[in-house]
Amino acid sequence: MYWELRKKMPEIIEKAVAEAVAEAVAEAVAEAVPKAVAETRQKDFARFKQFCEKHGITYTEEDWADENLNSEDK
Repeated sequence: MYWELRKKMPEIIEKAVAEAVAEAVAEAVAEAVPKAVAETRQKDFARFKQFCEKHGITYTEEDWADENLNSEDK
C-alpha cells in the first residue's frame, strides 16, 4: 500500500498544484479584469474630453455614456 501510494504521489501533487494554480488564476482574473476595464474607460474618457476641447466641441458626461453604450451594443 505504501509503495503504491508513493508511486502515485507525483500525480497527486501535480493535480493538487494544477487545481491551486487554476483557482489562483481565476481569482486574480476576477479582480484584474474589472480594474483594467475601469482604467481603460477612464483613459478613453480623458481622450474624448481632450479631443472635444481641442476641437471646441461641447460635451457632457451623458454624451460620453451614450457613446459608450452605443459602441458596446455593436
